[in-house]
Amino acid sequence: MCSLRPTKGLGEQRTGDRKGEEHGYHGPLGQALTSLAPPVSTPSISAFRAEDIGFFTPHLDEAYGKGDIVQMGKDVYYRDVHLFLGQAKAAATIKGSHLICISLHICLREDAQQWYAAELLDLQRDGLHGGLGLDNWIQTLTARFK
Repeated sequence: MCSLRPTKGLGEQRTGDRKGEEHGYHGPLGQALTSLAPPVSTPSISAFRAEDIGFFTPHLDEAYGKGDIVQMGKDVYYRDVHLFLGQAKAAATIKGSHLICISLHICLREDAQQWYAAELLDLQRDGLHGGLGLDNWIQTLTARFK
């Protein structure tokens, strides 16, 4: 018969050398319960790298390069809002929409950063970061920089 009893008392530290023991249980049932639990991960802003998307600079000086996408060193700059948002959507499928929504402002440069910092009301900025998802960023940036 399998038992599901703690291997140590409350407050005692132990390191498990078998699966399940790190949660305070031993035996096959403890191992099985541990293997069924999904890993818990919380997106953090530290997991976001602006370089993974690129930078939105709608009026980037042509001295840096022509076209809608300009490569400068390792960084990519977008003049076209649709191309920039396409990259944001692609990143959201990999890293999660919530992480991209709370971090996308880091990718804004020059005119776009000025718009975000000085023209938007706090309520509008909160809406971009809130539960409305990436669609809110898409609608707002497209309306402003189409």
